Amino acid sequence: MQPPDRPQQLTIEEKARNRPTPRPQRRVPVPCRVRSPYPRPGIRTLPLITTANITMQFGAKPLFENISAKFDGDNRYGVVGANRCGKSTLMKIISGELTPTAGNVSFAPGCKVGTLSQDQYAFGLALV
Repeated sequence: MQPPDRPQQLTIEEKARNRPTPRPQRRVPVPCRVRSPYPRPGIRTLPLITTANITMQFGAKPLFENISAKFDGDNRYGVVGANRCGKSTLMKIISGELTPTAGNVSFAPGCKVGTLSQDQYAFGLALV
């Protein structure tokens, strides 16, 4: 009795060669394009807001001293810190609501700053 005919076993390389090549997927055209008002990442732009040596002092004790920073349009920024460390005061100085004891804030031409107050009652909202 002879053994039944077995199919020839292929090596991994032979299996890969015999595999059909996948078809490239067809791209569906996008009906509209939205352009970002912000410059593309990686392009150097002038800072929108520049703070130079800002010091804020209430009485004899300074709240913060010599804060210098540049804020450009490529990034999003957050102000994080402990309670009563001056986060809101710094934002009020940048928005122009407060004048610093020393230092200055400058804006790029055409830059507008908008603010939203922390006081929820100013908008007629009630806590439920």
